[in-house]
This record gives sequence, C-alpha cells and structure tokens, in this order.
Amino acid sequence: MANFKNTQNHELKIQKWIKEGRGQGFGNNYKPWITIRDVSSEGRSHRVFGHKSQRTHHLLSDLELSAFLLLEWHSTTIDIFQSFLVLLSRNQIDGWTSNKIWNNLNLSKDEKERINQQQLYRLLRKLVRQGHLVKHIHSDNPRLSTFIETESMQEFRKKFDLIAIKSDSKKLNFKTNELKEKQKIYENQIKASQQALIDFPELKTDILKRKNQLFQDIEKLKAYTDFLTSLI
Repeated sequence: MANFKNTQNHELKIQKWIKEGRGQGFGNNYKPWITIRDVSSEGRSHRVFGHKSQRTHHLLSDLELSAFLLLEWHSTTIDIFQSFLVLLSRNQIDGWTSNKIWNNLNLSKDEKERINQQQLYRLLRKLVRQGHLVKHIHSDNPRLSTFIETESMQEFRKKFDLIAIKSDSKKLNFKTNELKEKQKIYENQIKASQQALIDFPELKTDILKRKNQLFQDIEKLKAYTDFLTSLI
C-alpha cells in the first residue's frame, strides 16, 4: 500500500511539473526539470547564471559546477539552438530531412566538427513533441524521414523574434549607459586638469594637450551615444 501511495505521489508530482512548464522552452526561456529545491539538502548545490544560454542553471554538486564552468568559458562551446533560430528566420522547413537541416545551420566547418549532431536530433524531437514540426517517417530508411512545419511554427518564430528585439534593446541600453559613464569620467578629468595646471605649471603643454584630447573624445562619445539612442 505504501509503495502504491509513493508511486501515486510521484506521478502527481510529475504531472504538476509538466503543468508548470518544467523541461520545456528554449534558450533563456527553458525551465529546468529539476531545481536545487527538489533535492535533499545534503551536499552542496549551486544556482549559476549562464551567459551563453542567458538563463540560470541549477547544479546539484560541485562536480556539476566544475563541468559547467569549464564549458561556459570554453570558446568552442556553442548553443546550437541559436543557430537553429537563424535557420528559421531565413527558411521554411518543408519536407526537409534532418541532414538537410544540419547542413543549413549557420555553423562553420570547425563548429560542426566540434558539435555532436545528436544535439540537433534532440532539438527536432522536442519541436515535434511540442507540435511545431511533424515528422514523416520513411519506412525503408529512417534517415530519409522528413520534417514539415505546422501552423504553430509561425507563432514560435514571432515569439523568438520579440525575444531577440528585447535582447538587442537591453544591449543598446547597457552600451549607452556605459558610454555616458565614460563621458562623466572624461569630464571629471577635464575639471581636474585645472588643478594640475596649478600644481605642475612646468607640464602645461602636456596638460593642455591631454585636455584637448579629452574634449575630442567626449564629442565622439556623445555622437556615438546619440546614434545608439536613436536605435532604441
């Protein structure tokens, strides 16, 4: 009886997690299936933001953290989903085999050699499960099976187009704020140059030269800031 209750509770928990959207989504919208709150407090766990995936990763041990950091900062680690989004923005998948999709990904020859093609197969299976693609299985050769988009793929595209726009807007805002801070630093240096002239009159030529350079740099920063602001 106890085993039956445990099994029933486990199934209810799984259904609850599915309704919450766990194990679903893509890129920074992906919700992890298991979080650090779902496991016992024994040992050490970590919540770490990934700059390549733009989401928080739930790591259940120091070993997982070490592996994550190794991959996160390795220059050859690539998110295949981002390349797939580029493909979707330029093409419609209509009767494509997985091999054709692979060949049309926005990846260099070196990147394709470093990436396991199984990553693409997992992504395609996920899109089929979520109803964005339909797979027509070839009875004689599974490799010749083809994928066709459903109507929901258009909504899928729009969703990630909006995310890309928001992401670009955030980057622009961050950059303009960074430029404004730099302008303030240069302006403070110009103010400080007055005291430098008093303290070091023998360096007047160098101080005035540097001051003039700062004025020019500020003008360039303002022009670039205005240009970026016009894009937001």
